[in-house]
Amino acid sequence: MINFEKLSTKFKVRTLVETDIPMILEVYKSNPLYFEHCPPSPTKEISAMCNLVHPIQ
Repeated sequence: MINFEKLSTKFKVRTLVETDIPMILEVYKSNPLYFEHCPPSPTKEISAMCNLVHPIQ
């Protein structure tokens, strides 16, 4: 298994957890032009579906 914390010496790297979803959605909302061309726009429900494919550890 990859030790994600060792991927960078400049940035703090960690596995995302479910409580990170609201912060991630805020970052997504800051770039509406991307989602205008690459739908669907992010929602909490879509993030939850992604967790089914890539479970949060």
